[in-house]
Amino acid sequence: MKKTTVWLIVGAIAAFAWFKYRMASLLQYSFGGISLGTGNVLTPTLLVDINITNPTSTSSTINAINVDIISNGSNIGSVNATYNQVIAANSTSVLELPVNIQVVGLLADIITTIQSKGAIFEIKGTITADLLPVPIDITYNF
Repeated sequence: MKKTTVWLIVGAIAAFAWFKYRMASLLQYSFGGISLGTGNVLTPTLLVDINITNPTSTSSTINAINVDIISNGSNIGSVNATYNQVIAANSTSVLELPVNIQVVGLLADIITTIQSKGAIFEIKGTITADLLPVPIDITYNF
């Protein structure tokens, strides 16, 4: 194989990787809602919805998510899961995250919420879209 052919292949792979990273980084994330999950008193769960908007003309696939759920500065849970959810081109989909709650963090959050009469809810970490990790940082004020 000639050096020119090798460089063409390397260049094509690099261009494809850049294109996929660009598409993954164009996805837009927003808070969609929160509800009680199916846990019990000892292991409570929440369902946190993330709206994912794909403004491009190419579909994208969510492969994994690794995020912390923070409320009023207290880490109340985390999600580390694999997915295979396709986000169609020019559309919005909802990704439902089952969150196992850390009871100590939740109690601290409840006290802070009562004292401040409000809550700051954050989702921080990474979402892997099209096999490329992309940082996510969503803040929502209740």
